[in-house]
Amino acid sequence: MSFAKEQIIEHYRHFFSGRESNIMTWNLGPIVEVVPNFEVVRFSPGPKIGLWVYCSVGALTIKHEDSELAYWEINRKSLVKVA
Repeated sequence: MSFAKEQIIEHYRHFFSGRESNIMTWNLGPIVEVVPNFEVVRFSPGPKIGLWVYCSVGALTIKHEDSELAYWEINRKSLVKVA
């Protein structure tokens, strides 16, 4: 797992602290070819909403002629888009 993915997952886990989580991957279907590093972090229901939360990781690796990359800076307090 890349350092950036680890940081993103850690950000999600910090935001949803106290909830159980697991990383989900797929080895079937077009997602394997289109976004080979795609994963989803699933968080158990929390006390405020009581719903499952699904957070994607790895979609930034999609490359095609019309794609535009967005870079994010991760620090202890927030996720900031870098132009």
